[in-house]
Amino acid sequence: AIWQEWQVKGQPPVASCAIVTCAANDALSGIHHRMPVIVEPDDFGLWLGEEGLGAATLMRPAPNDLLRFYRVSQEVNTARQNNANLVVPLTLD
Repeated sequence: AIWQEWQVKGQPPVASCAIVTCAANDALSGIHHRMPVIVEPDDFGLWLGEEGLGAATLMRPAPNDLLRFYRVSQEVNTARQNNANLVVPLTLD
């Protein structure tokens, strides 16, 4: 993600953020056409600008075997829900 705290004169500060996305890898493309950019620890310096220019080259799909995914309850689709059970794998009978 990227974030920034900014302020309009006379107003309280606002913290804002955005998830940086790219095209989905083959493993996730059946679920959605986009996925978050995942920056590997060895690339943090480049991503943060500490190693010069070139962070845009890191905006690529993650390797297909990096993430695991599974079905979860449809309760994740509402902001009114906020509990640990939202990430429990759904068992189909």
